[in-house]
This record gives sequence, C-alpha cells and structure tokens, in this order.
Amino acid sequence: MKVEKWAKNGEKGQNSQPLSPNVCTACPTGTSNALGDDASGADTACDASKCAVNEYVKSNVCTACTVGTTNTVGDDASGVDTECDVDAAVKASSASRSDISFATIAMVIATLLACVTV
Repeated sequence: MKVEKWAKNGEKGQNSQPLSPNVCTACPTGTSNALGDDASGADTACDASKCAVNEYVKSNVCTACTVGTTNTVGDDASGVDTECDVDAAVKASSASRSDISFATIAMVIATLLACVTV
C-alpha cells in the first residue's frame, strides 16, 4: 500500500509507522514498517507481516497453532484468515485409536464371557 508524504522538515517516523502526510501513522493490522522513515524523503509503505512456523492468521494477527496442529512459515497477516493443519501423527493416532478401542472392547467382552462359563 502506497502512503502519501508531504514535505515537512525531516521528521523521522517512529514505532513502525509509515509517513502520511508528513506525520507517522500506524500501519494497518497485519503490516509493519521499519523505523526511521524521513518525512522529507520519498513516500513510504507498510509491508505485509509474515507469520512464523506453527502460526496462522486470525483477524490479521499471527496466532500460535494449537497442540496437535502445525503450519508452515509465511502466512500473510495482511490477507485472509488461515488455518493450521492437523498433524499426520495425530490423524493416524485418532483413526487407529477408534479401531483399537473397538477391538480391545471386543476382546475384553470375550475374555469375560469365557471366565463366566468356566
């Protein structure tokens, strides 16, 4: 996003804010700007913030993935919301857990019935 700049005796932008018009203004959520913009210089712009590994975008904020989920680095916080993916190990564990549970229950019932008839 291009931000207009109007000439004003060399004021420096602070706190990750771009210059517009010759005053430092806050970047939109999900974006940031390096410190030190010069109001008497060229126009400045905010850059999209990128989320770290195992973070996703929620309302233009990088948010930690919950336990059992992951995400690759680089989601654009200035864009749409994103999601974390369920770990493959968690998916496999969940799928086999229901199968094992059913098999275990069947075996326990069979064992109990065998003990009762003895």
